[in-house]
Amino acid sequence: MRPMRFQRRPAHLPHPASRAAAPAPQAAAPSSPPAATPVALAVGARLPQPAQGDGALFTFRRAEFAVFRQVEDYGLRELPDLERPLVLDLGANVGVWSLAALERWPGCHVRAVEPHPVTAALLRANMSGLPVEVLEAAVDHPKTAERARLFEGVHASTECSLNDDVRWPHVSQQLDRWVDVAVVDAAELPAADVVKVDTEGRELPILQGLGRKLERARVLLVEPHAVGGSTARQMQLITQIASAAGLILLPDAGHGLLRYVRR
Repeated sequence: MRPMRFQRRPAHLPHPASRAAAPAPQAAAPSSPPAATPVALAVGARLPQPAQGDGALFTFRRAEFAVFRQVEDYGLRELPDLERPLVLDLGANVGVWSLAALERWPGCHVRAVEPHPVTAALLRANMSGLPVEVLEAAVDHPKTAERARLFEGVHASTECSLNDDVRWPHVSQQLDRWVDVAVVDAAELPAADVVKVDTEGRELPILQGLGRKLERARVLLVEPHAVGGSTARQMQLITQIASAAGLILLPDAGHGLLRYVRR
């Protein structure tokens, strides 16, 4: 994604992978972050729709706008109230969801992890001055090397993935373009009260790496992807892990997201 920086909440709000044959590949040089365009975000309110024409506030592609809509799709207001929780945002992108978590759970501390260097730069800028720790790395399990190829997305860097076999009509990777990124093992991450995982196909290995640490989680949010072409299988396996940790699946809030809570 070539995302853009957004303005933080208004002052009156409370603070709180079938494998495809690849052409001769080459590493993609990360581009510079784009100029910032302010976007006001207020959790609980309807997010603004992309405007049309010259001078529009939202000029990014539909794939990029979907990042903002996911804040609504997670249905954060339906999730349990928690006091000063530790939050893991794995696949943080530019930080929209992290910001939403700060609004939903005042006093929380967020650890936001994003592998793409351009997106991570925007994430750091957007989270400046907030109780958000940013880690520029891909999360995987088991970790087999210090660095790995992060394949560029076909439509936007929201689709970047360590996998080469995520095949949705609107989500897939350019196997001839990638950036090398640092890798952290999910087993090395701390236990957290809220865990959100949206890593374009690496969700299942990450949850396996977290293992018994999920027994602390009060909220688990996962966006499954069509690894090997099957989203249903991913959803089944993810739910098995969540259930083993004592978490209960909530009704779908939209966009095929999986939401689990501890009762």
